[in-house]
Amino acid sequence: MSSFTEAARSLHMAQPPLSQRIREIEQEVGTTLFNRQVRPLALTPAGRLFYDQAVHVLRTADAMDTTMRKFVAAERPRFVLGLVPAAFHANIPRVIEAFCTQAPDVEFSVRELSSVEQIVALKDGRIDAGLCGPIAVDTDISLTELFAEGILAAVPTSWNPGKRIFDLKSLVNRPLVSYPSEPRPSFADVVLDLYREHGIQPGELIEVRELHTALVLVAAGRGISLVPESATALAQPGVRYVKLAQPLKLKMMLCHRGGDQSAQLSTLQAALKRVIQTGKKAT
Repeated sequence: MSSFTEAARSLHMAQPPLSQRIREIEQEVGTTLFNRQVRPLALTPAGRLFYDQAVHVLRTADAMDTTMRKFVAAERPRFVLGLVPAAFHANIPRVIEAFCTQAPDVEFSVRELSSVEQIVALKDGRIDAGLCGPIAVDTDISLTELFAEGILAAVPTSWNPGKRIFDLKSLVNRPLVSYPSEPRPSFADVVLDLYREHGIQPGELIEVRELHTALVLVAAGRGISLVPESATALAQPGVRYVKLAQPLKLKMMLCHRGGDQSAQLSTLQAALKRVIQTGKKAT
């Protein structure tokens, strides 16, 4: 450029602000960048160095922007599955393995959420599907029953060690350690409904936040807890799992956004079907 006026015109700005900004830059670097005594304007040696470095920085920034855009465009798709605490967990590794075998380019991850939390997470996009218990019908969410999981009693190992089946009514005087205490409704409400269906009122109700805490209290002899059959995968010293005379079941559901026809969801459904069918054959 032969003058600051011509440069300002090229930048679609007034000349005084451009001259002011150049003076500010010269003050910041501590030296003169332009030889203003000649026409056309010429860069000083310091100005030439500043120019070369500025061009390098701009090219690097452009290259970084291009690289990031390519990375985002090629980023692996993600699929997030919600899980209710302790339900079906013994089979989840096989489900993940089957999913990843069929969709190796998809990043698969899980989040532990209650059934109610899963519905909220589906609606705001934090998860793509969920394994949950029975929940109220929601017009935006599709629910499919997968199977009914048995419910067992977790009791201290010192209680009737030779007895392998307990009648739920025989435990009525034992405190019931219920989980989770929040958020509700949850598995805790399923258990309380089962008690009511059999005309049983727990002698004492101890509510805790997590299954692990419930098992610790059971091991300490504070009471008994009803748990999904898959919870037996969580070994806890001092606790044994026994069948109940009543055929108590917990329905497990697959929930996802209504109208979702993605390839990832189809892959999950196929993986679940395969694992569930294999489990049935094994029993």
